[in-house]
Amino acid sequence: MSKSGIVGGCIFGVGLLGLVAGAWDAARVPGPSACWTGSDRIAGDLEIAGDVIVSGSKQFRIDHPLDPANRYLIHFATEGPEPFNVYAGRVIADGDGQARVDLPEWFEAVNSRFRYQLTPIGAPAPELHIAREIQANHFLIAGGRAGQAVSWEVRARRNDRTMRRLEPVPEMEKPAHLRGTFLDPVAWGDSSAPASEGPNR
Repeated sequence: MSKSGIVGGCIFGVGLLGLVAGAWDAARVPGPSACWTGSDRIAGDLEIAGDVIVSGSKQFRIDHPLDPANRYLIHFATEGPEPFNVYAGRVIADGDGQARVDLPEWFEAVNSRFRYQLTPIGAPAPELHIAREIQANHFLIAGGRAGQAVSWEVRARRNDRTMRRLEPVPEMEKPAHLRGTFLDPVAWGDSSAPASEGPNR
């Protein structure tokens, strides 16, 4: 077993920085850094009280279900300028071509600005529509065929107390001490400071 708790390496700037009290003055590092820790694996939960800002891709990687010993399966996160939550499911229309979709009891406490998508399964349903929007944590579908399965999706803007406090914005100015630097310098033709690459890249 390794005796190292945390290992950090760095080409420019700071590889790892930990503080007990006070604040780090980021201006002390005048240029971009290409740094990484010695491992990208955390055994256990990781809890972060704040934003996670990623300049590369956000993805999950699992053992490939068809060849778990030799391959990985990788999926990438869907991104956009608003903090969306996505919910989906299937319901069966009743004899009148209607269905009620029940959502969790906390749904409206954490979501707002609902957007809907309906897909009839097995046969066209030109009249399929949202008969009543979300109220009391459910909505109504109408216009389907009797007994028809309907796939539904709701995208909602996250609106819990934390998100209302943060007021996320899709664009922002770089702070003065980071003007002229890049999160991915190679992509912008700045060969003087290579982009950060971890050991598994």
